[in-house]
Amino acid sequence: MLRPQFTLAQNLVIDANTCIKIFQDKIQPKKLLMIKPHYYNIIDLLISDGIFCLLCYFSISRNMEYYIDSHVHCGRLSGPSFQDYLTQIEQTHIKTAVVFSSVAEIYDRNDPNFKDNTDWQLRRTKANEHILSLNTSEEFKVYSFFFVWNDFSIEQLKPFVGIKWHRHHDEPKYDYKSPRCREFIAEIQRRNLPVVLGEEFENTLLFISELAPQAIVIIPHCGLLNGGYDELCKSGIWKKANVHADTALAGPEIIADFIGRYGHEKILFGSDFPFGDPVFELTNILDLRLSGEVKESILCSNIVRLTSQVERRDCL
Repeated sequence: MLRPQFTLAQNLVIDANTCIKIFQDKIQPKKLLMIKPHYYNIIDLLISDGIFCLLCYFSISRNMEYYIDSHVHCGRLSGPSFQDYLTQIEQTHIKTAVVFSSVAEIYDRNDPNFKDNTDWQLRRTKANEHILSLNTSEEFKVYSFFFVWNDFSIEQLKPFVGIKWHRHHDEPKYDYKSPRCREFIAEIQRRNLPVVLGEEFENTLLFISELAPQAIVIIPHCGLLNGGYDELCKSGIWKKANVHADTALAGPEIIADFIGRYGHEKILFGSDFPFGDPVFELTNILDLRLSGEVKESILCSNIVRLTSQVERRDCL
């Protein structure tokens, strides 16, 4: 069974405990203006601190199945579309997804000597804007993640709730020595934006240990493309409180081992659509011998908790 869920005006869904903590952290008790019964399973909360108002709906249904896919690629011009993804998951309880652009619209991954230019920058801007445009349905929520490349466009970050930082070992490289890179990293740390970090082993350690030690990091595939799960275990990187994993393409044995070593609070369900089949990847989690509470954390509340920490003042 899942805990009660709050749905916020920003189209986020967070569990009751997280919502209470946000209220305690950000709102003084004297500024809670009204709590009134509205319907037998709904309560309206109107909260104001004189500057911003937040309207929340609290469903007390405790038998709702609600899953979040934390790793989805969708293309504007290339690759499967968001509608293709929705069609594939329509028989599941996946109701929210972390979505970022397809790689082919961010840089030329087939050219290791790729040099950025204004045409690619425009293509990238449109690709990221397309991801924002997907969050228009009351039936399905999208957590829009910004896919960053070497222009490190801080100016475009405002509406996003996370970052996709991605390359494979044989692809063009991020310019970690760029002043813009340092400024970008400082901003994502300031705003607590979760970073889905796909990089080579050495750069993964560099990013987490030196460049962005305060960043919330999600390593996809339990690290299979970041040097390998076992190598990351040996490095000790998983033990850091700010480092998490997603399950996409990792397989049930590695997922179970991760949970046993590091805890279910540090791992998120992801499919890596279109490279992974969301139904198959979801089944890998559901078939594990885990308690309902543990499955709920992996399938829903962990990613909600991480995105709920994002500084949203600039986005309201």
